Amino acid sequence: MLSTVAKLFTEYSNIELLDGGQNESFKVGNIAIKPVYEEEKYLWISEVLNELKSEKISISKPIKSFLGNWIEQGFGATKYINGKFYINRIDEKLEVCRNINQLLSPL
Repeated sequence: MLSTVAKLFTEYSNIELLDGGQNESFKVGNIAIKPVYEEEKYLWISEVLNELKSEKISISKPIKSFLGNWIEQGFGATKYINGKFYINRIDEKLEVCRNINQLLSPL
């Protein structure tokens, strides 16, 4: 099942299960693939995020499948950004929120 879905989004075949995400998300090459539970919201978010351009923050934007769809067989794909979760650093997190708010305000 996972390899079938992965082939719809990427030519890579090395599937790695990702930590978190209720053990339902996986990485293939430079993309992350995860289940989509609310299709209407996911489609809207995909369109909006792909309009955003920023040099200040990295945005893991959704990727269309080779068939031109945001969702395939109940899964969506995004650019994989290697990162780390930090419990503190509130000021930095708030700054990122402000940056996202500025990017979204004209939309």
